[in-house]
Amino acid sequence: MKTDMKKVKDNILMSIDGVISNLIRLREELEIILNYLYTERTEPASSDQIRYLKILYKKAGEKAPDDIDKISREEASRRINELKRRLGWVKTSKQRD
Repeated sequence: MKTDMKKVKDNILMSIDGVISNLIRLREELEIILNYLYTERTEPASSDQIRYLKILYKKAGEKAPDDIDKISREEASRRINELKRRLGWVKTSKQRD
């Protein structure tokens, strides 16, 4: 009887250890993802992105904003996609149907 209880206790402890190990691994993976997202949002846009944005604004017949050199990578990507949609270079879901 005592050995059965000891086995049950050991199994429970091993299960808890497994859960804790998985939680630690998931936390580390989440930190990597969050660091990437933070970097993407705060890292300045590359010179290629800025140059491409200026070209797209010119093609759209618009003046590039004065703050274009200070935007983040994420914002640059968003603006590029928006301008490409406005220029008709990217099909929207309505155009695909």
